[in-house]
Amino acid sequence: MDILLQQVDSHSGSHVLLSVADNGPGIPESQFSRIFEPFYSTKEFGLGLGLSICKRIAESHGGSLNLETRNGLTIFTLRFPVATALSTHDGGPQVGAA
Repeated sequence: MDILLQQVDSHSGSHVLLSVADNGPGIPESQFSRIFEPFYSTKEFGLGLGLSICKRIAESHGGSLNLETRNGLTIFTLRFPVATALSTHDGGPQVGAA
């Protein structure tokens, strides 16, 4: 398993990407369209909530969770906008979305 953390600057702003790559058996492309659905699981005792919860958390913070396969690897990537420090009227810092 490989984990990569990087900051990417683009026309839509700065984002942090957290990618996890696994060279296990992989996920068949036929399951890609359902993999983030609540209660979808291919495991006998799986609830099918893990990926759907992760995706909702990412989206609630303005980010995303994506899946891809490349060169025998299954890669999940979390993408979040970079937060910036904003000044408040009393001079103290406040964290806000970029």
